[in-house]
Amino acid sequence: MIKGPRPHGRRPIGHRRAMVFFVLGYVVVTILAFWLYLLIVAIKGGHIASPTAISRDPIYLLSEKWYPVLNLLVWTAGSWFYFRRQPRGSNQAKDALHLGTFWLILALPLDLAVWVLIPSPLSLSASSFYLGQFPWIYLTYAAVFASPLVYVATARLRQGQPQQGQVSQTQ
Repeated sequence: MIKGPRPHGRRPIGHRRAMVFFVLGYVVVTILAFWLYLLIVAIKGGHIASPTAISRDPIYLLSEKWYPVLNLLVWTAGSWFYFRRQPRGSNQAKDALHLGTFWLILALPLDLAVWVLIPSPLSLSASSFYLGQFPWIYLTYAAVFASPLVYVATARLRQGQPQQGQVSQTQ
Protein backbone atom coordinates (compact mmCIF):
# COMPACT_ATOMS: atom_id res chain seq x y z
CA MET A 1 0.00 0.00 0.00
CA ILE A 2 1.31 3.42 -0.95
CA LYS A 3 1.15 5.98 1.80
CA GLY A 4 0.73 9.54 0.69
CA PRO A 5 -0.01 12.73 2.54
CA ARG A 6 -3.38 12.90 4.21
CA PRO A 7 -5.81 15.52 2.96
CA HIS A 8 -5.39 18.82 4.78
CA GLY A 9 -2.53 17.36 6.84
CA ARG A 10 -4.95 15.29 8.93
CA ARG A 11 -3.82 12.29 10.84
CA PRO A 12 -6.18 9.65 12.16
CA ILE A 13 -6.92 9.28 15.83
CA GLY A 14 -4.11 7.60 17.73
CA HIS A 15 -5.55 4.11 18.10
CA ARG A 16 -2.95 3.01 20.64
CA ARG A 17 -3.57 6.12 22.76
CA ALA A 18 -7.34 5.72 22.33
CA MET A 19 -7.05 2.06 23.41
CA VAL A 20 -5.10 2.99 26.55
CA PHE A 21 -7.72 5.53 27.60
CA PHE A 22 -10.49 3.08 26.72
CA VAL A 23 -9.06 0.41 29.02
CA LEU A 24 -8.54 2.95 31.81
CA GLY A 25 -12.04 4.33 31.36
CA TYR A 26 -13.61 0.87 31.29
CA VAL A 27 -11.88 -0.16 34.51
CA VAL A 28 -12.64 3.14 36.26
CA VAL A 29 -16.32 3.18 35.26
CA THR A 30 -16.76 -0.47 36.30
CA ILE A 31 -15.25 0.19 39.73
CA LEU A 32 -17.23 3.42 40.22
CA ALA A 33 -20.48 1.73 39.17
CA PHE A 34 -19.89 -1.02 41.75
CA TRP A 35 -19.06 1.58 44.42
CA LEU A 36 -22.22 3.50 43.52
CA TYR A 37 -24.24 0.33 43.99
CA LEU A 38 -22.57 -0.28 47.38
CA LEU A 39 -23.20 3.34 48.41
CA ILE A 40 -26.89 3.04 47.61
CA VAL A 41 -27.02 -0.29 49.49
CA ALA A 42 -25.51 1.46 52.53
CA ILE A 43 -27.82 4.49 52.29
CA LYS A 44 -30.94 2.39 51.83
CA GLY A 45 -29.90 -0.04 54.56
CA GLY A 46 -30.28 -2.98 52.23
CA HIS A 47 -28.05 -5.89 51.47
CA ILE A 48 -25.93 -6.86 48.48
CA ALA A 49 -27.98 -9.01 46.15
CA SER A 50 -26.70 -12.37 45.01
CA PRO A 51 -25.34 -12.33 41.45
CA THR A 52 -28.25 -14.45 40.27
CA ALA A 53 -30.79 -12.00 41.70
CA ILE A 54 -29.04 -8.69 41.02
CA SER A 55 -31.01 -7.91 37.87
CA ARG A 56 -34.19 -7.98 40.02
CA ASP A 57 -32.73 -6.19 43.05
CA PRO A 58 -34.54 -2.85 43.62
CA ILE A 59 -31.32 -1.22 44.85
CA TYR A 60 -29.42 -2.35 41.76
CA LEU A 61 -32.30 -1.17 39.56
CA LEU A 62 -32.02 2.24 41.24
CA SER A 63 -28.23 2.37 40.83
CA GLU A 64 -28.30 1.41 37.14
CA LYS A 65 -30.35 4.52 36.38
CA TRP A 66 -27.26 6.53 37.28
CA TYR A 67 -24.84 4.51 35.13
CA PRO A 68 -25.35 6.57 31.95
CA VAL A 69 -24.49 9.76 33.86
CA LEU A 70 -21.51 8.06 35.50
CA ASN A 71 -20.32 6.83 32.10
CA LEU A 72 -20.73 10.26 30.53
CA LEU A 73 -18.59 11.80 33.28
CA VAL A 74 -15.87 9.14 33.15
CA TRP A 75 -15.66 8.97 29.34
CA THR A 76 -15.72 12.77 29.02
CA ALA A 77 -12.79 12.91 31.45
CA GLY A 78 -11.06 10.24 29.35
CA SER A 79 -11.69 12.41 26.30
CA TRP A 80 -10.00 15.33 28.05
CA PHE A 81 -6.94 13.17 28.71
CA TYR A 82 -6.97 11.95 25.12
CA PHE A 83 -7.34 15.41 23.52
CA ARG A 84 -5.13 17.42 25.85
CA ARG A 85 -2.06 16.79 23.66
CA GLN A 86 -3.83 17.52 20.41
CA PRO A 87 -3.12 20.87 18.77
CA ARG A 88 -5.93 23.40 19.09
CA GLY A 89 -6.20 24.00 15.34
CA SER A 90 -6.98 20.37 14.56
CA ASN A 91 -10.46 19.21 13.62
CA GLN A 92 -11.43 18.02 17.08
CA ALA A 93 -15.10 17.52 16.23
CA LYS A 94 -14.28 14.98 13.53
CA ASP A 95 -11.67 13.35 15.75
CA ALA A 96 -14.22 13.21 18.59
CA LEU A 97 -16.67 11.44 16.29
CA HIS A 98 -13.98 8.92 15.34
CA LEU A 99 -12.90 8.45 18.97
CA GLY A 100 -16.48 7.92 20.18
CA THR A 101 -17.07 5.41 17.40
CA PHE A 102 -13.82 3.60 18.20
CA TRP A 103 -14.65 3.41 21.92
CA LEU A 104 -18.17 2.17 21.19
CA ILE A 105 -16.84 -0.50 18.82
CA LEU A 106 -14.54 -1.67 21.63
CA ALA A 107 -17.20 -1.49 24.37
CA LEU A 108 -19.89 -3.56 22.65
CA PRO A 109 -17.99 -6.85 22.26
CA LEU A 110 -16.09 -6.34 25.53
CA ASP A 111 -19.36 -6.00 27.46
CA LEU A 112 -20.71 -9.09 25.72
CA ALA A 113 -17.60 -11.06 26.69
CA VAL A 114 -17.23 -9.74 30.26
CA TRP A 115 -20.88 -9.67 31.36
CA VAL A 116 -22.49 -12.44 29.26
CA LEU A 117 -20.12 -14.96 27.66
CA ILE A 118 -17.37 -15.49 30.26
CA PRO A 119 -18.82 -17.45 33.18
CA SER A 120 -18.39 -15.63 36.48
CA PRO A 121 -20.48 -14.88 39.56
CA LEU A 122 -21.47 -11.61 37.87
CA SER A 123 -22.46 -13.11 34.50
CA LEU A 124 -25.89 -12.34 33.15
CA SER A 125 -27.87 -13.96 30.40
CA ALA A 126 -27.96 -12.04 27.12
CA SER A 127 -31.63 -11.35 27.79
CA SER A 128 -30.94 -9.97 31.28
CA PHE A 129 -28.07 -7.84 30.02
CA TYR A 130 -29.58 -6.40 26.84
CA LEU A 131 -33.30 -6.43 27.66
CA GLY A 132 -33.38 -6.46 31.47
CA GLN A 133 -31.22 -3.34 31.67
CA PHE A 134 -33.21 -1.49 29.01
CA PRO A 135 -32.99 1.52 28.51
CA TRP A 136 -29.99 2.14 30.77
CA ILE A 137 -27.49 -0.06 28.92
CA TYR A 138 -28.27 1.70 25.64
CA LEU A 139 -28.05 5.14 27.24
CA THR A 140 -24.68 4.03 28.62
CA TYR A 141 -23.52 3.11 25.11
CA ALA A 142 -24.78 6.48 23.88
CA ALA A 143 -22.72 8.14 26.63
CA VAL A 144 -19.58 6.25 25.58
CA PHE A 145 -20.11 7.35 21.98
CA ALA A 146 -21.08 10.96 22.76
CA SER A 147 -18.54 11.75 25.49
CA PRO A 148 -15.73 12.88 23.14
CA LEU A 149 -18.24 15.16 21.38
CA VAL A 150 -19.39 16.50 24.76
CA TYR A 151 -15.77 17.21 25.69
CA VAL A 152 -15.10 19.05 22.41
CA ALA A 153 -18.32 21.08 22.72
CA THR A 154 -17.56 22.12 26.31
CA ALA A 155 -13.93 22.91 25.43
CA ARG A 156 -15.15 25.20 22.64
CA LEU A 157 -17.56 26.93 25.00
CA ARG A 158 -14.76 27.48 27.50
CA GLN A 159 -12.49 28.92 24.79
CA GLY A 160 -15.12 31.59 24.12
CA GLN A 161 -15.10 32.65 27.77
CA PRO A 162 -12.23 34.37 29.56
CA GLN A 163 -10.10 32.17 31.78
CA GLN A 164 -10.28 32.72 35.52
CA GLY A 165 -8.28 35.81 36.41
CA GLN A 166 -8.41 37.24 32.87
CA VAL A 167 -10.33 40.33 31.88
CA SER A 168 -12.93 39.95 29.16
CA GLN A 169 -12.28 41.75 25.86
CA THR A 170 -15.71 43.38 26.07
CA GLN A 171 -15.08 45.12 29.38
